[in-house]
Amino acid sequence: MSQQAIRAQNDYIFNLQVQADKYARLISSVNQRIRSLEEEWKTVRAKVAELRLKRNEGDQRGGGVNAVKSKIMSESREVSKLENRLAACRTRYNQVEELYNPLVCLAIHFRESKLVANNTELKKRIDALRASRLFSQSVFEKNQKRLREIQRQMQETFKHSTGIMAERDKVVAQAQSLSNMNLEEQEAFDDIYQNLAMIITREKENADAFRKEAMKSESLDSHDDGYFRGNFRIEEEADLKQTLSRLDIALRDDKAAIESVNERLKVHESTFKNIMKLVGCDDYHKLVELYTKKEEENFALFRYVQNINNECEQLEEQTAVLQHEKQKYSDELKEGSANMRKRLIESLEETRQKIMKENAEYERLRQNAQREFGPIARAVDKLYNSLGCNEMIPPSSGSVNTGSGKHDDRNAMMIRMSSMNDLLAAHGITEGNILQFLAIIEQRSNDLVEQFTRRLQHKNPSNLASTSLGAHLQPSDPNRANGLHLNFNLNQTPPLLHSNNDSGDADNNSDDEDNGLVPVSTADLQRKAAKNLAMQMSAKVSPNRNKKKKK
Repeated sequence: MSQQAIRAQNDYIFNLQVQADKYARLISSVNQRIRSLEEEWKTVRAKVAELRLKRNEGDQRGGGVNAVKSKIMSESREVSKLENRLAACRTRYNQVEELYNPLVCLAIHFRESKLVANNTELKKRIDALRASRLFSQSVFEKNQKRLREIQRQMQETFKHSTGIMAERDKVVAQAQSLSNMNLEEQEAFDDIYQNLAMIITREKENADAFRKEAMKSESLDSHDDGYFRGNFRIEEEADLKQTLSRLDIALRDDKAAIESVNERLKVHESTFKNIMKLVGCDDYHKLVELYTKKEEENFALFRYVQNINNECEQLEEQTAVLQHEKQKYSDELKEGSANMRKRLIESLEETRQKIMKENAEYERLRQNAQREFGPIARAVDKLYNSLGCNEMIPPSSGSVNTGSGKHDDRNAMMIRMSSMNDLLAAHGITEGNILQFLAIIEQRSNDLVEQFTRRLQHKNPSNLASTSLGAHLQPSDPNRANGLHLNFNLNQTPPLLHSNNDSGDADNNSDDEDNGLVPVSTADLQRKAAKNLAMQMSAKVSPNRNKKKKK
């Protein structure tokens, strides 16, 4: 290895050692700084704990920020306790007065008088406390006003100090700029002055040399191009003169600027001297230190006022939150407490569950009724079709007899049957229209029974008593009529009802006896059947007579 490499390596190692020593010193200084900061932090923490303890003690003694509020609350609690005790004593006195003898009542009355005297004393104390509370509240309000006034003055002082600082900075900046300009101008002036001095000395030397040569020579040569005096031409000398005139003008301007700067400096020096007189300090450095100290104090006071304002804002926000909560709780108390609302919700939930159970039960009953209604509807449909209610011929407009009320009722019944047939074809038998179908079935069955009775009477006109349906039955045996006289097949298609003139003539006589869908008794049916049979017989006999006459 060469000597240069060894030297370079040694230099590198030496530099590393120097850097290591430097970093070690920095680390030791940083550690010392950390230890000092930890000690300061511990002291500050101890001070904060002490201040918190004092604040808590002050709050317990009735001091602090909420002193008046806590005092009022304690007084209200004490008054409520005393009033409760007074009410309890009165109730106890009334109970004892009702139960015991007059002597005991007298003793209790004496004790009550003592309690009343004690209560009067307590009321006096309460009045005194209230007066002291009002006095303390008025003092607190006055202190608040004074604090606001001090805050306003501090803000004005801070604004004034900031304006003074701005002016001071402006003046210092102007003085610095003027001093810099003065130095630059002085340097430029010195350079120009030295150059001019060099030129003047050189010109003097040239003039002296020229005079010496002129004295030695006899004559001077003239040239067309120019005349030389010394080492310069006339044009160069004119240029130098112009340069000198410009430099003179610049020098005069510089002198005027220097005079204006000096005047400004005098003004600033007089202002500074006045400030020093007002402050009472002659040293510039001490004045700056005093001014900076006052400025720091002003800033500290401003920060203190700012912190107090922030605390006031926080207290106002807390007060607003408490007012909002109070309003909310008052609304809740008006509308009902939370427990009552919870119980109401639970009761409503139970009612909802019961209603759901009842709905499920009703749905089950509806389904059961639907299942039970299905066979009934099918039976009614079968009976409706078996009786031929769906084969009723609607009445024609030509066969309507306006003079017959029964014929109109029959036509209305037939129209109703046709509409019911349409309803049955469209929707079928439902719970809503089953009674209408049953009414039509009943009317149709009554018509069929009436027609059957007329046929029996027409076949056996001599034996009307035996041909009457149920004529020989007793009232105690109503069920035998179905087996003895109604022994016919309902599935057989019955004859259709036609609205003709004959039936219209027959219906004219029985206008008040047929009521449409209203059920009739057995006697009425027999009477109707007899009348209808007589009408039909008379109608059949009259055509035969007419035929014989024609023959």
